[in-house]
Amino acid sequence: MFHETIHHADGVTEGTADEAHARYLLRRAVRLRYDVEATKAGGALVIWTARRIGCQDGTVLEEARSLELTPHLPAGAALTGATVDLLADIHEARRPRYTEEDGRRIISLNNFCRIPPAATARLRAHGLVTEDSDGRVRLTLPARLGLLARAHRTRTTKPRGWQYPADLGMASAGLCKPGRRSGLLYDRSSAAVCTCGQLAAYGDGRDEARRRAAEHRGEVTRAFIMAAL
Repeated sequence: MFHETIHHADGVTEGTADEAHARYLLRRAVRLRYDVEATKAGGALVIWTARRIGCQDGTVLEEARSLELTPHLPAGAALTGATVDLLADIHEARRPRYTEEDGRRIISLNNFCRIPPAATARLRAHGLVTEDSDGRVRLTLPARLGLLARAHRTRTTKPRGWQYPADLGMASAGLCKPGRRSGLLYDRSSAAVCTCGQLAAYGDGRDEARRRAAEHRGEVTRAFIMAAL
């Protein structure tokens, strides 16, 4: 289950959404080309601009809107390295299912591999796995969104600041001013990188680098929604 928060022109509307409705909202956001990003908690943030015609002069008014889905059981803190490995085993198994071992529930991956009772209990307690009507054990949507956000942690680098032109690969003479900055140029470029290794972009300033990082997170989230939901 998710806590649903919608920010609109009239204020804030709150409610709840089950996994099926959350999937519908995310697919709809992608179809409408809204900005979508998975969150570390295992939820998602959707941002878009609504346009309407002004009542008096007929001008087009733009209003920022957003939808935030926050899981009742946040997944972020529970996604340790060992837990991520267990979830990968479950996701890749052909037909994982619940069975019992000495009276305790375990997740059987195949005839030879299983998730031990204590680990199975932790996964269930954190809301990371669920059982479908056909008996198959699968990862919950908060678990999958949390894993996605974990796999795409971005950062931006601090601009190098004042540098000699030769250090920047330039032939410029730099600033012609007395004092400590004479002969120097200011390098405000900032790099945006991601833990997935698929992002290595530069921005003219840190704000642009942050924008490029956000675009990358949005792209991978939209790709996940289109492929998996």
